[in-house]
Amino acid sequence: MRLLNLTTCLTELPDVAPCNGTVRLPPPCEDSPSSGSSKDRREESPRRRCRVLAPILILVGALLLGGLCLPLILQSAPVTHQQRLDVIRRILTEVPLIDGHNDLPWNVRKFVHNQLGEVNLSSDLGRVDPWARSDWSHTDIPRLRAGLVGAQFWSAYVPCGAAQLNAVQLSLEQIDVIRRLAEMNAQHLTLVTSVKGLVEAHREGKIASLIGVEGGHSLGNSLGVLRTFYGLGARYLTLTHACDTSCLFSWRDEQYPKLNARPQ
Repeated sequence: MRLLNLTTCLTELPDVAPCNGTVRLPPPCEDSPSSGSSKDRREESPRRRCRVLAPILILVGALLLGGLCLPLILQSAPVTHQQRLDVIRRILTEVPLIDGHNDLPWNVRKFVHNQLGEVNLSSDLGRVDPWARSDWSHTDIPRLRAGLVGAQFWSAYVPCGAAQLNAVQLSLEQIDVIRRLAEMNAQHLTLVTSVKGLVEAHREGKIASLIGVEGGHSLGNSLGVLRTFYGLGARYLTLTHACDTSCLFSWRDEQYPKLNARPQ
């Protein structure tokens, strides 16, 4: 039985031949194809040097390129608050900023009982009572312009207590308020019902006004009312808001124990 030479590559397993019980051992490391001869090592050494130097050269090139480009990037990027505002204004001149919900029509009902003659939307309402005393009144045309609002969804909201009572009537009155607000301030606002109308209003420098109905309880369980709302310009309806309907529970349905009764 032949002894294992100490120079044999121990990382390789011997080839066991079970037929005759002999064991073929791998050749010594110096003769192993995996290690190669001295001539092979001389031929491979330039390749090894390339493999080592290539990442270093790439890193150096990246650092040099970054050093040249970074000052140019920093020079072109906005660095002051005013420069950032200029960039935002340029973007919002091309792409309209759309606010999806505004409760101003309900404040008009709550504060002045829908008497629009008492609402000068072109003035700073933050200085005029009762608007100035409200924590929920932050809208007028100067502030809409300052905020670069391109389109505004006005909410036709009525409270949950009106459900199954006069919710349909109150919702129609709120839609009427929205339409009249747009008509009275036609220099700044224009009522739209489509994406095309919104884009055209933005190009003309006006604030596109859209109508949203807040809560399915405003329908009075009638699809005919829904179609009527659409014909008047409403373009979205929230299904429940904070009020349950005959077929849907809102996130606050725990306040209505009779509707929440479950069979045991």
